[in-house]
Amino acid sequence: MPTPLTIERYTKPGQGSVNSYILVSESSIALIDTQRTLPEARELLAKMQATGKPLEAIVLSHEHPDHIGGVKLILDHYPGVPVYASQTTIDYITREKEPLVKLMKGFFADAFADDIPVPDQVLADGDVIQLAGIDWSVQELGAGEASSMLLLHSSDQDILFCADTVGNHMTAWVGDQHVDAWLAQLDDLGRRYGAVGTVYPGHGDAGPPSDMFAPQQRFLRFFRDLVRKELNGGSRLDEDAIGRIKSGLEAEYPIASYPGVAGFPFLADWNAGAMAAELAHRDWSVFTAEVPPGPDANDGQGASAAAPDAMDVSARFARPVRPAGEAVSPEVQRANLAIAREFVERGLGQGDMDAFDRLVSPQVWVSTGLKPGGPITSRDEYKAVIGATLGRALSFENADLMIEDALVTTDGRAIIRFTSHADHAGELDGVAPTGRRLTLAETHLFRIEDGLIVENYVGALNPMHWEMIYSDGIKREQLA
Repeated sequence: MPTPLTIERYTKPGQGSVNSYILVSESSIALIDTQRTLPEARELLAKMQATGKPLEAIVLSHEHPDHIGGVKLILDHYPGVPVYASQTTIDYITREKEPLVKLMKGFFADAFADDIPVPDQVLADGDVIQLAGIDWSVQELGAGEASSMLLLHSSDQDILFCADTVGNHMTAWVGDQHVDAWLAQLDDLGRRYGAVGTVYPGHGDAGPPSDMFAPQQRFLRFFRDLVRKELNGGSRLDEDAIGRIKSGLEAEYPIASYPGVAGFPFLADWNAGAMAAELAHRDWSVFTAEVPPGPDANDGQGASAAAPDAMDVSARFARPVRPAGEAVSPEVQRANLAIAREFVERGLGQGDMDAFDRLVSPQVWVSTGLKPGGPITSRDEYKAVIGATLGRALSFENADLMIEDALVTTDGRAIIRFTSHADHAGELDGVAPTGRRLTLAETHLFRIEDGLIVENYVGALNPMHWEMIYSDGIKREQLA
């Protein structure tokens, strides 16, 4: 006879719904994942407390904020309870929790927790953990839907918790750009767990394996084919192409029937850009393993002259550009990197228009979300767009900017990733100034010729933009 076990699911139906599972034994409970926002976590907590049993452990399946946002609230009511996660997830939370909290507060304000406690127990592939009186075999997957994923299987209960490898009857998030690896994982899971009685996914209803792995693969392949068709051998999508992708997706997987796992109204746009980036970068080898360092190759501000693996770097860009050109000298590489850094620090970080005049070509070409309808095609237009958006909305008086990465390619293109903060001091898109401290997180890829920036591809995920969207008539609860 199997050990008695009850599984209680908490989810908030609709766009952005995510599952937390309470495992209830005769004497205790265990929890898998903790929801995204505080209101959801409080409802989850009430469901846990209604069992009248002590909490013995929390397991976090992976690092995405919709699964870890409620950890602190739960621990505040169950102090000292161990929190289990993979080493990859632990490392991510340790490294990224402060910027992640800032990012999510830009999205959800006080509805997101002030802190994400770091898990204190490691689970690894092949481990066995006892939860609610049941032995669970641990399978740890590498990068796929997320950077890492923990699955729990009980042969005694004939149950698999598959986390976000599956969003059953939901629109997936592909922003981590590991869809090929994810598809391979689903192949393996179908073979390994095809006879399991019940599969409990990270999003959507539980069911048999036939409702899980193959349907998830079909969704991913369908979406990938839509994007590949629009790319047609190219490397980026224009607004018309994204519109066709969204229409094709809506025809086959209507959002009303397949709600988004993230709940953003622009999830399909983000997914299209991410899938395009993954497809375009697959066959590229643009970045050198090492750039000859100059005297100030690392000045302590987060810049580094060493270029990491190509896929690690290129995955940051939503709008990739042409393959590598002819190699340039180390001196030109260093000079181009210095130009890019000065432009970011002075032109973007301080709103210095003189930096535009000195460092930007009169015929510059810029792809940026500040002009979503099409590229900027001149220096004067670039200055006007910056002045009418960031220059009007943000106060540079007490702004700060930190360069996180500064890299250069063999053909002299420069890549700058930075985070900056400034006060929302002026109107933008009809939104009055809020006085809030806004965080901008951006990556810029520059092509530089004869000492001037001639192209700039901008990839950004800015809480400022989310705040504008919220204030423009979309209710916060629609995105919770």
